[in-house]
Amino acid sequence: RAHLDLAALKGAGFGLPEIGPRWKAAKKEGQRKLFDLGAPVRAKVMFGLLCATKTAATSDPDMCECVRYRLNGLVDIFWNDLTIFVEQMYEDQKDAVLGKAILDVRELGELGTPPTCLSPSWWRAWVLFHMLPFDKSIFGQIKYPMFWVFTAISIVPGYCIRVAFFLLLLIFIVTGCPADEYQLTAYIIGFKGSQFISSGLIQACIAAVRYYLCVHPGGTHTCDRDGPGADQDIVAGSIDFLGSCILTWVAFFWLPCSDRSAGMRSAVDVEPKSETDEEAGFSERDIRGGCCGSSNYDASRGGRLTR
Repeated sequence: RAHLDLAALKGAGFGLPEIGPRWKAAKKEGQRKLFDLGAPVRAKVMFGLLCATKTAATSDPDMCECVRYRLNGLVDIFWNDLTIFVEQMYEDQKDAVLGKAILDVRELGELGTPPTCLSPSWWRAWVLFHMLPFDKSIFGQIKYPMFWVFTAISIVPGYCIRVAFFLLLLIFIVTGCPADEYQLTAYIIGFKGSQFISSGLIQACIAAVRYYLCVHPGGTHTCDRDGPGADQDIVAGSIDFLGSCILTWVAFFWLPCSDRSAGMRSAVDVEPKSETDEEAGFSERDIRGGCCGSSNYDASRGGRLTR
């Protein structure tokens, strides 16, 4: 007992009754301090792994200097994302322990007010949940029949079906007021991905097969009537091409007016951090007054997609 710092123990919360606001506050403060102690060690471990990875990837003495430079750059880019992911997961767990956030998907699903059945808001929620669910990975999505139906519709370029589908999907996203940053980013990537599959791979296979079938034995052919592109509707093709470009750019320019709905995980109001705009990685001109339902215009929305 003589070697104990009683003042420090009492200041930490020892001796308080295990009920009441003082004990709860001391408990949360102790848990927060425990999390903060791991930050320097975690940073050193991440830096040590980074150095070991770069050394192993570029240890070949016969490697060209340009290749070594590119590998170092790729490892740095990957490690930046990995570090941000690790820190975000750490902060999420810290907030969950301190009672500031909800991480359980079942509890998250109970937040908010359910829309009236078969109302426009209900159809919007139903479509977005089957296309971009908050609680399902791709392995969970493939178990939904409607996910496959929507995916099939999204890769049909004919008769402007794909453009009409993605136009409706974009309207559903932006009517969130504000639109969700993750949904807009996933929309852009998904749209261009479906365009690569449908207008790229599938159309290339169709063109190759039609070209093969329109050439007949004896050097004759009917490719002017049956060949690839001979009977293509120029109006529908133009609408599909222009619509694919315009809709993705509209979603891209909407990103600064979006918001991160994942912030709804917070169970209590969290005070803003004291770090300056320069420390956060963006300048004052990147954040202006709100627009389209968002509290501010943030040019940093979209992450590396906007750089």
